[in-house]
Amino acid sequence: MQNVIKVIAPSSFSMGELANAMTALAPMKEMWQICFLVSRKNIAYVHSAGFSARALPTGRNAPVMIRQEVSAPEVAGVIIADHHLFGLEHFSFSLDDACSGAPTLAFDSLCFGHGPVHLEMAVGKCEYTKAMRHWFPPSVNLPQSLDTLPLLRPVPVAGITRPEWCFKLFSQSKQLTMDNLKVKQCLGVESGRKLVVIGLSAWASMAMLQPGIGVPNQQRTRYLEYRFRWLCELMRRIGAPIALLGITPESIEVDNSGIQFIDHDYLSLDAFTQVLAAADLYISDNLTSGAMARAAALGTPVMAFVNQRNEWDNSDFTNDWRKEMDRNYSGFDFQYLVHPFGWAKELAPLLANNAYLAALPRAEAYDLDAQASLARELIDNHDTRCLDALLLQTRDLPSGPEIITKTLNL
Repeated sequence: MQNVIKVIAPSSFSMGELANAMTALAPMKEMWQICFLVSRKNIAYVHSAGFSARALPTGRNAPVMIRQEVSAPEVAGVIIADHHLFGLEHFSFSLDDACSGAPTLAFDSLCFGHGPVHLEMAVGKCEYTKAMRHWFPPSVNLPQSLDTLPLLRPVPVAGITRPEWCFKLFSQSKQLTMDNLKVKQCLGVESGRKLVVIGLSAWASMAMLQPGIGVPNQQRTRYLEYRFRWLCELMRRIGAPIALLGITPESIEVDNSGIQFIDHDYLSLDAFTQVLAAADLYISDNLTSGAMARAAALGTPVMAFVNQRNEWDNSDFTNDWRKEMDRNYSGFDFQYLVHPFGWAKELAPLLANNAYLAALPRAEAYDLDAQASLARELIDNHDTRCLDALLLQTRDLPSGPEIITKTLNL
C-alpha cells in the first residue's frame, strides 16, 4: 500500500523552505506517513514538529540511495522543498535523482520557475569572502529543471503570477489562543517592555566562516556582535521600553544600556510561532523571509531592512560603526533585497502581483533615523497592513493539502 509521502529538504542553512513544508503538510499527518529527508543538523527541528525525519545520504553512493528512497513501493509522492536550493548549495545528489521515482512536485518559494536562472551573489563579490568563494561565488546558475515537474508557490511569500500553481500557506481559520503575556514572561521579558524579534540571515553569518563547521565560531560571533550593536542602538532610538530578542546559537555581548537584550537559541516551529504571535514587531533583513510572512499572518507588525539606495544617517554612532565594518568587512554595504545575496533585480517575478510584499514596510538598512521612525509607527499603531493584504491575496487560493493531494494524485 502506498501511504508514504517523502519530503526532501536538502538545505543545511536555509530553514524557511523546511518550515514552509512542515506548515503545508501538518494537516496531512493523520492520514499519511510523512518522512522528511534533511540535513543531519535539522533532524531534531523536524522531530520537534511531530514528523519523522532521517538524514540525507552523502558521499559517492548518495545518488543511488536517493533514487531508492523515492522509488520505494510504499511511496505515493515526493515533495522537494525547495528546488532552487540545488543551485545554491552543494549536495551529493542531483535534482534529477530526487525526481526519478514516485510522482514529484517541488516548492518554488522565490518564483524562479524551471530555469535556467542566473543569479548575481553580492556577498561573493566582497573582499572579505575571497577565501569562501567555494561556498559564496560571485554568481551562480540555477539549473534547468524538468518542465514536467510541478512547481507550487506558497503564498504570501510567492506572488500570484501563476494562480494554478499557488496555495495558501497559512490558515487563518485556526486562531492561536496562547497567552501572549505568558509567552513574554517565559522569555524573561521585563514588565512594560515591547518585544521586538530580530531575524537575521543565517547565510550572512555563515559567510564569516567555513559553512561546514556548525559550531560556535569567533569570527561569526564578532560579525553578529557588530550587527546587534547596530540593532541595540536602533532599539534605544525608538523611544519606548524595548526588549530585543535575537535568535542565535551564539551568546552575544553588546552594549544593551537602556534596553533589555535577550539572545536565545533556535526554537521549535511551534515555540517560534508563539513568540512571533507575542511580538510587538518582527524585523528581518530578508524580504522573502518565511518567518516574517508567518509573523504577518499572525497579525504582528513586520518590517524589512533593504539596501536599495545606500542611504545613511549622519550620526556619530553610524559613522563609527561604518568605519569598523569597512575595516573588517570591506564591501559589506552592497545593495540587497535578500541579505547577503543581493537579488535586487533577480526577484522581479516574485514582486510581481504580490500584494503582501507591496504592503510590507521597508526601511533602508543603514539609516537609523528612518528605521527608528518606522519602527515606532508600527509598534504604536499595531500595524496590520500586511495581514490585510495577505488575507485578500489568499482568499480564493487552495490550502497546501488540497493542492498537494491534487498535484500528486493522492
